[in-house]
Amino acid sequence: MTPAQRYRKRLEVSLSSGESIQVRPLNKTDWLFLGDIPNVIGSGEADRVLRGRSEDEKRKLIDSNVEFFERLVKCALTRCVTTPGFKVVDKPASQCAEDEIAFEEMSQPDQTAITTVVMRASGLAREGAAGQAATFPQEQEVPAGTGHDGAALREPSPPTA
Repeated sequence: MTPAQRYRKRLEVSLSSGESIQVRPLNKTDWLFLGDIPNVIGSGEADRVLRGRSEDEKRKLIDSNVEFFERLVKCALTRCVTTPGFKVVDKPASQCAEDEIAFEEMSQPDQTAITTVVMRASGLAREGAAGQAATFPQEQEVPAGTGHDGAALREPSPPTA
């Protein structure tokens, strides 16, 4: 495998039809394409932000998040599938070319399978986030009982009477 192939980080997804496709993680241009990223994403954060707000304010915040996640799913499906001859598009099925599949005609299990793999690869799921946190693996390999430089930690002085 070449460095460029490792960099591309393509992942395999098996669809309910038996078809196997490749996807890539979200990148910066995908986030720019999404735009209007909401402030509230995690459920714990949502509780904190919603506390003390009027019902109308709560509804607006929740609706903006639902709209964002709908755009996020469409982005994962239409921009992150990289298999030649298999392109998911956001247009009516009647207007699709032979190598295109309309977003609306994809089954829910296939949409979920693709979106789940893209989110994990992008570090947006627990499993993916754990891998993304290992930015400096050399620091995580330091043996217990040693400092960040690998030297043994000094014992504290005994108490004086």
